[in-house]
Amino acid sequence: MTVEGAKRLKAELHRLKTVDRPTVIAAIAEARSHGDLAENADYDAAKERQGFIEGAHCRGRAAARACAGDQSGGDRRRRPHRVPERPSSSRMSRRKIT
Repeated sequence: MTVEGAKRLKAELHRLKTVDRPTVIAAIAEARSHGDLAENADYDAAKERQGFIEGAHCRGRAAARACAGDQSGGDRRRRPHRVPERPSSSRMSRRKIT
């Protein structure tokens, strides 16, 4: 991630936390005050918006953690994963097939 991208991500996380979260909390509180939640479209919409905001915040935090120490901008190819050989089970090798 570039330095500019990291700044944008940090600004987005700050906005989600300081502006969007309090707004949706207020919307949920207002919708609750209207009464029956089972047939309250405002409440459903506010809860859906809250889920979207929380998901975006979690994804942003994960992205920020993933690139926190990476400022090199160089080649980031992963090393191939080595799968260890499966040990042979001594019980399986002694078993007679009839």
